Amino acid sequence: MGVRFLPGSPNLFHVVFIVREDAGFESLADLRGKRISMKDVGSTTGHIIPAYMLVQAGIDIDRDVTIYNLGGTLFQALISGDVDATATGVRDWDKFVEMAGEGYKILEQSPQMPDDLILAGAHISTECVDFLRGVMLENDQALIDATLAPEGRERYRGASLVSVDDATYEVVREAYAALGLIAE
Repeated sequence: MGVRFLPGSPNLFHVVFIVREDAGFESLADLRGKRISMKDVGSTTGHIIPAYMLVQAGIDIDRDVTIYNLGGTLFQALISGDVDATATGVRDWDKFVEMAGEGYKILEQSPQMPDDLILAGAHISTECVDFLRGVMLENDQALIDATLAPEGRERYRGASLVSVDDATYEVVREAYAALGLIAE
């Protein structure tokens, strides 16, 4: 059970792999033997789905590539040549180009990712979940405004809260299972 943020931008939740245009990479399979920077361990668009995309491309992420989870310094690693590719959310592309300039391309882009979730643990009663969902949906704009208050949350401008369809998140479950993070 949960409620998700439905971002205003239709391209907000894609994963992209960024490489130098002159590196000769044409597909994710070309990254075999290379170094890749990603965001934080556990980030859906900055770690889990990029790793899953590599697995889907036939790459063993433990043997065929070296992944560095660098958080906010992932772009500098690509610009300096310390890594061969960077994987991140598409919303970071403009910021990267502004920082790095020309000479880079998006090697691969994922399908649209599911939106962010607000979850309740299995130990919370159905009645409590239903009550909270109702209150949250009735007060969605106040919750969005509160979410926007801390700096760095602009991605939620224009968002709304909606009830979720559990099936939408199957790709995330598949990724976790493929990476050995949950049992299949």
